[in-house]
Amino acid sequence: MRAAVFLWTLALLSLPASVISNAHYMVIFPAFIHHGNTEKVCILIRSLPETVHLSVTLELQAKNHTLVDKDVLQPGTFECFDFQVPSFSPEGTTAAGYEEAVGYVHVLIQKDDNVRYKGQKKVLVENAYPKNIAETEKPFYKPGETVRFRIVRLDEELKAINKPILVVQLLTPSEDLIGQWLNVTSHHGIADLSFPLASEAELGRYSIKVEGKSVKTFEVWEYELNKFEVLFVVPSVVTTSEENFCVTVCGKYTYGKPVRGNVKLTVERDRSFMFEDADTEPLTMMNRDYKGQTNKTGCTTFTIEGTDVHLHQKGFNNFISLFAELEEEGTGLTNVAMETIPVAVKEITVKMLIPNRFYKKGFPFTGKIIGAILAKPIQNQTIYLTVDVDDEQTHMPFITDENGIVDFSLDTTNWKDTLVSLWARYSLENATQLETVQRLDNEDLAWLKPFYSESNSFLEIQFVEESLSCDKDNEILVDYIIDRKEIDPEADHIDFYFLVIVKGRIISSGQKQVPVGKDDTLKGTFSLSLSAGPEMAPTARLLLYAVFTDGEVVADLEVFQVDECFNHKVTLDFSEEEELPGSKVNVEVAAAPGALCSIHAVDKSVLLNKDEMLTAENVFDPHLPPDFDIIGGRGFPYRLEDFEPYPCLAPQKQKRSVKEAPWYQAEADVYSLLKQLKMKVLTNTEVKKPVSCDLPPRVITPLSGFGEKGAPYHESNVIEEESQHLDSKKKRDKKKGKPRTHFPESWIWDLVPVNEEGKASYPATVPDTITEWNANAFCVADIGFGLSEITTFRVFQPFFVDLTLPYSVVRGETFQLKATVFNYLKDCIQVRVNLESQEAEVNTCPTCQYTICLCADEAKTFSWNVTATQLGEVKFSITAEAEKTQELCGNKISVIPPRGQSDTVIKSLLVKPEGVPEEKTYNAFLCSSGDTKTEDISLQLPEDVVKDSGRARVSVIGDILGLTTNNIDQLVNLPIGCGEQNMIKFAPNIFVLQYLEHTKRVTPEFKENVIEFMKSGYQRELLYKHDDGSYSTFGKRDTEGNTWLTALVAKTFHHAKPYIYVEEKYIEDAVHWLEKHQLPNGCFQSVGRIFNNALKGDVDDELSLASYVTASLLEINLQNKVVDDALLCLKRNLSSMNFFTKALSAYAFTLAGDTETRQQLLAELDEEGLEHISVESTAFVILAYLSRPAVSPDDISHVSDLAKRLSLWQSKTGGYGSTQTTMLSTQALAKYAALTYHEIEDLRVVMKSDKGFQHEFHVDKKNQMVLQQTSLPAVPGQYHVEVSGNGCAYVQTVLQYNSPPPKPEAFALSTETSPEECNEESRKHFVLNVEVSYTGHRQTSNMALIEVNLLSGYVPEKKIVKTLLMLNLVKKVEFDNDKIILYLDQLDSNVQRYNFTMKQENEVSDLKPATVKVYDYYQPEDNAIAEYNAPCSTESTTKDQQ
Repeated sequence: MRAAVFLWTLALLSLPASVISNAHYMVIFPAFIHHGNTEKVCILIRSLPETVHLSVTLELQAKNHTLVDKDVLQPGTFECFDFQVPSFSPEGTTAAGYEEAVGYVHVLIQKDDNVRYKGQKKVLVENAYPKNIAETEKPFYKPGETVRFRIVRLDEELKAINKPILVVQLLTPSEDLIGQWLNVTSHHGIADLSFPLASEAELGRYSIKVEGKSVKTFEVWEYELNKFEVLFVVPSVVTTSEENFCVTVCGKYTYGKPVRGNVKLTVERDRSFMFEDADTEPLTMMNRDYKGQTNKTGCTTFTIEGTDVHLHQKGFNNFISLFAELEEEGTGLTNVAMETIPVAVKEITVKMLIPNRFYKKGFPFTGKIIGAILAKPIQNQTIYLTVDVDDEQTHMPFITDENGIVDFSLDTTNWKDTLVSLWARYSLENATQLETVQRLDNEDLAWLKPFYSESNSFLEIQFVEESLSCDKDNEILVDYIIDRKEIDPEADHIDFYFLVIVKGRIISSGQKQVPVGKDDTLKGTFSLSLSAGPEMAPTARLLLYAVFTDGEVVADLEVFQVDECFNHKVTLDFSEEEELPGSKVNVEVAAAPGALCSIHAVDKSVLLNKDEMLTAENVFDPHLPPDFDIIGGRGFPYRLEDFEPYPCLAPQKQKRSVKEAPWYQAEADVYSLLKQLKMKVLTNTEVKKPVSCDLPPRVITPLSGFGEKGAPYHESNVIEEESQHLDSKKKRDKKKGKPRTHFPESWIWDLVPVNEEGKASYPATVPDTITEWNANAFCVADIGFGLSEITTFRVFQPFFVDLTLPYSVVRGETFQLKATVFNYLKDCIQVRVNLESQEAEVNTCPTCQYTICLCADEAKTFSWNVTATQLGEVKFSITAEAEKTQELCGNKISVIPPRGQSDTVIKSLLVKPEGVPEEKTYNAFLCSSGDTKTEDISLQLPEDVVKDSGRARVSVIGDILGLTTNNIDQLVNLPIGCGEQNMIKFAPNIFVLQYLEHTKRVTPEFKENVIEFMKSGYQRELLYKHDDGSYSTFGKRDTEGNTWLTALVAKTFHHAKPYIYVEEKYIEDAVHWLEKHQLPNGCFQSVGRIFNNALKGDVDDELSLASYVTASLLEINLQNKVVDDALLCLKRNLSSMNFFTKALSAYAFTLAGDTETRQQLLAELDEEGLEHISVESTAFVILAYLSRPAVSPDDISHVSDLAKRLSLWQSKTGGYGSTQTTMLSTQALAKYAALTYHEIEDLRVVMKSDKGFQHEFHVDKKNQMVLQQTSLPAVPGQYHVEVSGNGCAYVQTVLQYNSPPPKPEAFALSTETSPEECNEESRKHFVLNVEVSYTGHRQTSNMALIEVNLLSGYVPEKKIVKTLLMLNLVKKVEFDNDKIILYLDQLDSNVQRYNFTMKQENEVSDLKPATVKVYDYYQPEDNAIAEYNAPCSTESTTKDQQ
């Protein structure tokens, strides 16, 4: 091995960057440094015979920045120096989107003019990664509510960045930009923002972006909060030998009391997909229901027999699924929960937790093994560990403890310097092929490399399982084995040095002198004191190393979990733990003097649905930025790699030797530890393991890979605390309290300053909701960011009434309103309840009692039949009052409580209009050059309209393609379940992206999203490809390809190639298929059915199809005989063309460069008139004028009116009603907009009404693509739009209303239900029969869709999909929220019949009818609508109340 040292020395001497002496130098610095941060460079110089001068500089973009410049006295030094990372000009961006540049760190050590050491290495300089902390008032909202949110930007030291935020954006689920704030200033580092949602706001997930990066999401939907939760108590595991086991289901209100009600428990166990046995009968999934009722504790227990879940039978999954539904007694409100129970079968998952992937000979190798089923530990299980050293296997059995854990320690003394494998498993049996596959995920295999040391000297930092405590010294123990010959014979100690590194930054450093004796081998243990603080959370890495006299470096690396704590200590408490509704309470906050605190309190009912309270875990992000990865443990990213070769071992005789070893190695040596830490080192010491240079090194890649030490796996355990006692602490003298009307979901959302004593007291009025509130506070001060623990506060009174309302009903529907009175007093009381509403019709139940006795811990539900008669928010007032009575309650005397004798609750219910929703759009594209442009808009409702259902809103955006750009992923409000419809997710993206690139306004985020849409569309379209290269609407479900769709796909794939990968063969195959279907006359055969009949034209389908295919081939830049023959076919038939075909052909001849034929066709089109032509014809005329290589101003002027007219046909989403028209129109408008684009300077848009309403919008280049909206107050009404300034604005007014179902014209549609009579069976299940036929002026319809809207409370049977797909003409069936969609090939005069089986999920009486709609996909105005209802829709609810 000494020969290796000699060669190592020779290798170092051969490096031009180094000049070797007896002194040793190590300069360690981060590979990634960040502008704006303070970084450290650490210097170790040992054994200096003389004073030298040290210079460390950062070369960045031709400028040198001094990091260290000092004289170092003998014998040396160990120091870390802080330096500020300078600014730079970006040379690129990281994967995370941050700007970066490559720099060089130079180290020069010299004595006078004599160089002792010289070297350089690369560093990557990046902008600092600010930590964006964003918090919304709550995780979800209803339409019409105001979203409130706060943003704090923190640096690496968790101190607020007080610079303005350049841009904050709010995007809808459709990626519409509806809110934008520029240069947002903060108060003490906190930006406080809000945005009012429209009453018709889009449902789904919204996102908040800070400077282009998403930092927070929230959801908008229509919901009612759960007021209780469902909990399971189950065994951690069941074994196959058990006869039975128990499952307990509990319900608990948010205020801690038990729930009385009925429980339905569904127990399922499915067959294992891995199980197959030809000799046995096929297994079927086990599914069994159990029913029970909760007791006074809110729980019920079920005994599950082992035979019921096939515990003793093979072939089933190793877990049992549980689904519990708890229905509250009286109200019928439900909540659900799910749980799984592992079954102790052979499929036990075995996972090794080992601190590293290398071993050090002489030190025990320790680790853990966890045995679990479905991540739940299993105890008393035998686990085997097989150790393979030089193909000699040793099998060691272990028994898991109560936590499912095995601790093992392996003696490495006799391990040779070779790979060692560890194999943890639950069985030593030989496995069948099937069992081998099953075991892949259930066993763990690790390869261990010998850690390299020339002298067999090693350090081992002892792993600490617990997290290091904040603000205190933590003792870290280190074991060592050192060859005495490696240190000076006279030395009485060894110097050890350590660095603490967090997320690639050196946080702190230190050194330790350890006394040693004269033994040949030095062995022992010493301790380090490590002080943990917030800067180390959540994970810190400790590097410990020493340098020997011959230059060998020994080192070790350990990873520690650190408590998540803050320098800024914040606490939040309430002055009381519990209070009555409407009481006064103080919120007490303690923080740093002068801090500003954000206080937040939210109802526990919100958290049951989604808990997004801010926690320390959210603040301390354990993940490194993407660019912190190294390449498979072998090197840094290419732009950062120094390509420094490894030293060579002595060449073997008669072996071919290379000159030097490659730089890409994954050896277990000191250098690999530094790479894991993302540290660079400049040194003349031995940190790399010499490798063989005889041949290119054979890299062995273990299955688990070589990695750093890791922290142990911790499984979180959720412990439910016992509820507190419910006795209120304060008493009130008033007999009657005021009505409870304030039921917010979020209670406190305020910014509170802290005084100079570090305290703040915030007075608050307690809401009226009986619940538990969860509250916390984050504070910002000079000391940094701080966050309190979550504190709970309960609102409670022992006697109260709770009103149960749905989110909304339809006007005219009768529903059962229920109210529950709870008595948690110690005495019995007589209660009288009364319901009132001035805006709805309330009817009592003739047989119901509204005065009853309630004793301790009892509850009673009362009900009324209510008919909604008015639209909007309708108020209901419910009062429960304790009355005097001489009668006994049961056998007890009733009393009147001394306080809280009555409780009144007032709540609102949303009433929606009946009928079919309709909408009309009024579009205006107005441009101003300083003068004022105006347009009048008259919003008039049809005569036959549902009363009071009219509403309207106006939207403004500063771009003719603004709506299209903002709604790029949902341009058409239609399903996309076939090959042609899928193109709407594909083609328009290309044209919009080309337009934005041309006008230099595309953002990286938008481009990334659009390219993702393209990738998705590309993949989906391949599903509709035939083996011959053609495409059809339903792919291989169709017998042959479709000519028109194949041409469309081929040209779209071609246009997408600059942005995504497209297999060229797919385009070639499509073109070849089209060529094969060219007719002898040069036109193209119509293969497959063209679903859009508009392409056929009025004269000859062959000509319109030929024009389209020819234009598509020319867009692909195809110039061959096929195209020439197609153009000749069109020329010969110019006189036979209708208007549409002429427009399409004019575009084709423009692409072909045939100016003469183009001019002839355009002249004929002008002569026929362009005033009243279709959308598609308009688009083709625009493309014909603007697709020449050089477009003249006259061409642009000629189509300006057409382009504006085309824009006015846009829907509210920027589309044009169908796939084909939307794609064509977007392509035409994008081409026009790119040629006529002018930047907006300052535009003022004013919307006025004749009744005094006025709203002003401002549009400039910064918010040009922001969709600004407001509601209009009066419908019907006369409105007036004024545009002034410089630029153009697209103004869209949307009128919405409800209409009765229209009479069918293009289709005959009828519905009936069976059975027709109402009985117990039809109440739960019925069949909807739909009959439909085409009655329009054509022989057949285009592709037709049937949409069946579901009745309130009903869902379809799952099995109907397979049944429907077997029927004539049905190509596809989809479920979309609350409706079923059938795709039909076409419809003709023959009647088609379709049946839908419905089942009741929730009971709703006096149902309003639901609609069935059939429509032509390409001409949606051709439609028919019919209503249907359930057989028991009008059944009286009296029976249910008795």
